[in-house]
Amino acid sequence: MPTIFVPYDFSENAANTLIYALKLAETTGSHITVFHALAISAKIMSAPVTEEKRKEVILQEEQAKTEELKKEVELVASTAGVVCSPEKLDCKVSFGPIVVETIIYAAEDQGADLIVMGTHGASGLKKFLFGSVTSSTISKSAIPVLAIPEGYRFREVRTIAYASDLENFEAELSRVLPFSKTCDAVIKVLYFNYGFDKHKNVTTILEKHTNEVELVVKKADSSITLLNQIKQFIIADQPQWIAMFTRERSMWDKLFLSSKTEEMATGLQIPLLSFRKDL
Repeated sequence: MPTIFVPYDFSENAANTLIYALKLAETTGSHITVFHALAISAKIMSAPVTEEKRKEVILQEEQAKTEELKKEVELVASTAGVVCSPEKLDCKVSFGPIVVETIIYAAEDQGADLIVMGTHGASGLKKFLFGSVTSSTISKSAIPVLAIPEGYRFREVRTIAYASDLENFEAELSRVLPFSKTCDAVIKVLYFNYGFDKHKNVTTILEKHTNEVELVVKKADSSITLLNQIKQFIIADQPQWIAMFTRERSMWDKLFLSSKTEEMATGLQIPLLSFRKDL
């Protein structure tokens, strides 16, 4: 992951996510771009001035916020004990009327390989799942998104659990592998067998990656939600990341919307690496 892109909103949870991203960049030798989507007040946007004057005001706001962002990043990095070389760290601010689209456009413009975002601290997992900036970015971004749980501290990535239905397995695995290789991690493909035995069809693919990929087949329990079955595996196996593919919101619907409120409240307690399935 040569370029990590971190949206930053100056919140406490954003600072925790930034620390995680800085340490991940440090261990993987990645470049990191910290980005703030600037919101301009309605008063400025509706003021009776020329378009040229409005653009001038926006540019001034962007420049002022960029300096503030640089100081904030330096403070967060210093507090975390992370040394950031100037050539491997950028801070950028850009105005955009729609936050999610602004983030995705900026990440694409920077050639980002990974977007790292935190779940929303103000409302916890519920906010993350239902309409937050993070979940919207996950559903819309062609760039993989790594969602960091609130308060989660960096751990060296040695195992990535990849929860899969084994549909389009080879193509999807090819998108997870660059991350495992960069982190020097093993992928554990987690398949819950509901009696369809799809895992028998991927033997040849797995043989190509003997030392990199391991298939873990679990007998599915239809009396327990898929989320809880995944959580049980995470507790038992202790991977550092869980990877999933999502097609818009359909995967979230399957995993979470049918779950009880108390099940959602605890959520996934490790970083979630999400790929858009329809690419």
